[in-house]
Amino acid sequence: ASEGYLLCTDILARGIDIPDIQWIIQYDPPQHSDSFLHRIGRTARAGKQGNALILLIEHESAYVEFLKVKGIKVDEEKEMSKSLSTTASITIDEIQEILKTDRDLVDKSVKAYVSYIRYYNEHELCYLFQLKKLDVGDVANAFGLFYMPGMKEMKGKDYSSFKGNAHKFNVELIPYKDKNKEKQKALIVEEKKKSKEEEKKKHDLMNPKKKKEEAGKGRSRSEKRKTRRETYKK
Repeated sequence: ASEGYLLCTDILARGIDIPDIQWIIQYDPPQHSDSFLHRIGRTARAGKQGNALILLIEHESAYVEFLKVKGIKVDEEKEMSKSLSTTASITIDEIQEILKTDRDLVDKSVKAYVSYIRYYNEHELCYLFQLKKLDVGDVANAFGLFYMPGMKEMKGKDYSSFKGNAHKFNVELIPYKDKNKEKQKALIVEEKKKSKEEEKKKHDLMNPKKKKEEAGKGRSRSEKRKTRRETYKK
């Protein structure tokens, strides 16, 4: 192919030479500050021209000054161009329609979100990249999540901007394309169902009084009196 895109992690930030890379686009700053130069160093090699772009949200803008202190010149673009903005306007509904084609994609989106939040929380430049300032709900929207995963980093966080489950969609209804995974999922669902039934039986045995009270709900006074008389006769 004459052109293409390569999505990669910091594993490719150094030691690998791919010729004629024209653009390095960083979705987020590297966790370790020294990695920034290694990342952008994949372009403009052997005397050729190259470009690098890093995406920052408003509260991360101090990172630009940090780079300048490190001797790295950065030109700021306050707003995206119209063409780029239009291209990036995919909605959460569109992302979720893709995820609905395979439960495996849903699982991976959740894992990716958890990894991202932990990366952000453990950033080397924690005074610049503060989790408390990150809109975790909006980030979840970007990952197309149907629900917010339970994790300690989310404790006390406001994620009112999360729109992922606006349609109250049941994720359990999404099948795996991989037949073995789908079979395993069915077994887990069956085990959970049995476990709930056993718990209910144990609960009923341990709380006979409550069971009687529940059985008496919705009956008329005369029916309740009749039941009490029958119980007394016994």
